[in-house]
Amino acid sequence: MEIKRFGNPSGKKIMLLHGNLMCWRQFEDVIPMLEEKFDVYAVSFDGFDGTGKTTYTTAQEQADKLEDYLIRKCNGTLDLLLAESLGCGPAVYLKASKNIQIRKIKV
Repeated sequence: MEIKRFGNPSGKKIMLLHGNLMCWRQFEDVIPMLEEKFDVYAVSFDGFDGTGKTTYTTAQEQADKLEDYLIRKCNGTLDLLLAESLGCGPAVYLKASKNIQIRKIKV
């Protein structure tokens, strides 16, 4: 899994989860519009991270990795989680987590 961070570290935290057969670059036209005001985290799931060394197994496994990352890097909170297609499965697991607080989710 690869997570790219862009933007304003003091801004509201937004995480972008890509669709099937995509990677974080799915959002590269949107990120410049967000990064001045927001702290943006763009995710490439295992199997889509360009390394050729990972495999996407389950939405739950991806959500577990994201949960760990969010606890370590974002104090377990997000202001917005945006997910498309393949990203919707991990998004639902994250929203259901008792360890993560997501203020808004858009799937």
